[in-house]
Amino acid sequence: MHRLIITAMLAFAATAAHAQTVIEGTVADAQGKHVEAYVSVAPKGTGNILVFADTDAKGHYRLEFTTEADSVTVSASGLAIGSHTKQVANRSQRLDFCVKEQAMQLKEVTVRAQKIRQNGDTLSYLVGAYQQQGDRVIGDVLKHMPGIEVADNGGIKYNGKTIKKFYVEEMDLLQGRYGLATNNINASDVATVQVLEHHQPVKMLQDKELSDDVAINLKLKNSAKGTVAINTMFGGGAQQAGGWHIGKRPLTDSQAAIGQSPLWTAEVVGMYFAKRRQNMTLYKGNNTGDDVSKELTQHYSSVNSVSLYPFCPTGALMPNGSGLPQKRTFDNHSQILTMNHLEKPNKDTELGLNIAYYNDRIRREGSSVGDQFVSDDSRLLASETMTSETKLNNLNIQGRYNRNAPNGFVANVLKVDTHWNSDRVDGLLASERTGADPTNYGNNRVHQHFDRPQLSVSNTFNTIRNIGKNTFDLHFSAGYAHRPNTLTVGVDSLLQGTSTAYTQDVNSHHIAASFNTSYAIRVGQRFRFSYGVSATANLHGIVTDLDGFTPPAEHAQLSNDLWYNTYCVALAQTYKYETPNFYIGLGLPLELYTQTLDDKIRNDQHGYTHLLFFPSLSANWSISRDLWLNAGASYSKTVGDPGGIYSGYIMSNYRAFQRSYVEQLRPRNAMVSVRFKLL
Repeated sequence: MHRLIITAMLAFAATAAHAQTVIEGTVADAQGKHVEAYVSVAPKGTGNILVFADTDAKGHYRLEFTTEADSVTVSASGLAIGSHTKQVANRSQRLDFCVKEQAMQLKEVTVRAQKIRQNGDTLSYLVGAYQQQGDRVIGDVLKHMPGIEVADNGGIKYNGKTIKKFYVEEMDLLQGRYGLATNNINASDVATVQVLEHHQPVKMLQDKELSDDVAINLKLKNSAKGTVAINTMFGGGAQQAGGWHIGKRPLTDSQAAIGQSPLWTAEVVGMYFAKRRQNMTLYKGNNTGDDVSKELTQHYSSVNSVSLYPFCPTGALMPNGSGLPQKRTFDNHSQILTMNHLEKPNKDTELGLNIAYYNDRIRREGSSVGDQFVSDDSRLLASETMTSETKLNNLNIQGRYNRNAPNGFVANVLKVDTHWNSDRVDGLLASERTGADPTNYGNNRVHQHFDRPQLSVSNTFNTIRNIGKNTFDLHFSAGYAHRPNTLTVGVDSLLQGTSTAYTQDVNSHHIAASFNTSYAIRVGQRFRFSYGVSATANLHGIVTDLDGFTPPAEHAQLSNDLWYNTYCVALAQTYKYETPNFYIGLGLPLELYTQTLDDKIRNDQHGYTHLLFFPSLSANWSISRDLWLNAGASYSKTVGDPGGIYSGYIMSNYRAFQRSYVEQLRPRNAMVSVRFKLL
């Protein structure tokens, strides 16, 4: 019995050993060079793969399998060699492949990515999912993305909130003039648009101070990084004015001249975006009604610079607008030239230079008609026709240094702005009285010329440091502005044959400085108290002279020569309670405010000092990821400004001569808003 069992076991083992097949070999090309391949085996006439293996570094493979089939199909395939098959008997053997290089055609594969991805406070829009036919630049695609609004002036909002930063590859090259990016970066070069919620741009404050700001970052495709891209466009044409009419009236000579002038448009845009360097340089110009200066609008400022507003209440009266779209009525000759360059010596330091020049010649023409009932049987009819030409030359230069590191923040920005602009307006004014006592007051020709140059220079320095768990912030900004303007008006009475001339000179200076420092103390994880001292100074020098005007009161002044100055020293107190979903802040600033007046013509020197208290309260509650509630209230007051402190007559325009000496007040205000996210 034992012998029978042993004999059966030996027979089964012999059968199993016979069924196990081993096929091995190499895959090489005609020169004997080893080739990477995928080798598989299947019973003849079937696609059922029994076993597979990859070749090793020497091109060798080994397959072990069991099958009852008499023959098998062995296949060697790869991207560089295609597919090669051999049919052999089902027995252990060596099988080598000698192959030739050939490409293997793959079936078409479609990958569907998510249109929107949320990762913490970063929302990523896939540009390709929103790009439509005809969308050329990234600004066209932004308009299709849910939650993002693009205003007519190029400003961007996300869920109703104005964005506070605009980055390209996490660098703020354009310093608020992001219309240059949205209107010129090709949509095909952008992979995703990232919306950064609760964005804190200062690295050292990211874990200390919560922010409710929103920013946008453009992530470029790899093909658009580190390469110079140049886009150009030129166009021209002409309009024939012979058949043009406005209603039933033929065109005026000036309108006909406009219609016959050749039309042109041109743009050259150069862009370079790399890891340590970015540049965008462009020229755009046209006379087709496109206002290219909108691209230079600065939607935010990287630093809180002093505001410079030299006093000048004078200006030329211009023709009224038609109410039609500007594209249909804008007679311009616009050109912009801008260079924006950013160097990043290391990951925390940036050096930037932004230069923008805007030149334009704008012509306008307008008419207005007035009909006033003086009495039951008498009316006063007046009409005025104006043609104007405005010449604009604006140059802005900004240089900046920025070090934004986890252990400290330093920024310095130097700005220079200069304008040499002028307005020239010619008008015809007619008036008559109808009724029982008709009177023709005649026609008056009015010539206005307003020369309005301006220069301003400012520098702003800001540094933030950590002292233990607390934060120290120091900010200083100072600037100077000068505005020597002249308005000349000539009035010719065609009925009386007389002429009158007026000249208004306004020479104003503004010196401004602000200094503030704060020290923030954290108590636990949710309470933050901030205390600081600030000081501001605004010095306004005003010299005016009016010639040709006879004042209504005897001994009235026709000139001004004064300095109006304001100084403020404030103690700031802010108390905040913050959680990831809730914020409430209370501000209790106390200000010592002084204003002085030195009127040299009136020989008036005096000053006032006020102690002011401006409390404020604000709150933010994130009810859910897609719904917020904001509320706030504050009280403020302004004591005066240069616009209400001059006693000598100033010609605001050829219709108005005025003087002013008032104190201005501003009442308290409150605000409540609700925001929500649309996806």
